[in-house]
Amino acid sequence: MIAINSGSHYQYVGEENVVWGADEPFIDDWGYLKGIPIKTQHSIYNTFDDPLFQTALEDVDEYRFVVTDGSYELQLNFCEIKMDEPGDRAFNVIINNKQVIDDLDLIRDYKKYYPAKRKMTIEAKNSEGITIKFIAIKGKSIINGIYIRKIF
Repeated sequence: MIAINSGSHYQYVGEENVVWGADEPFIDDWGYLKGIPIKTQHSIYNTFDDPLFQTALEDVDEYRFVVTDGSYELQLNFCEIKMDEPGDRAFNVIINNKQVIDDLDLIRDYKKYYPAKRKMTIEAKNSEGITIKFIAIKGKSIINGIYIRKIF
């Protein structure tokens, strides 16, 4: 299992006793290729996991994970903590060359300071691991957390 507290330099133990590790650039096993850490002190609504959603990696380009082939449960955590208006930020998410999220605008779709969790099952094949790309449509992309668990 991999759980990343994106944009953060500290670990956080979440609601379900998941240990969300500090974020780091890609070196050997996992990490991001580009991004700027941002944070807020504002409360996050509809969650007890405020610390997980109060930090983010903005202008994120890509995360890479060196994992064995197989099926994985993947959860992407998002929360708008900076922009104020719909249309200020919108982006697509591509995992292993397949677009999985189209035109995500967190203000329009969820409102500011409200968390969004997108869960999916993905396949790692041909020893290529997992690559998550964030393609900005307007403004800069953002991610607050990534959870990956091998299913089989």
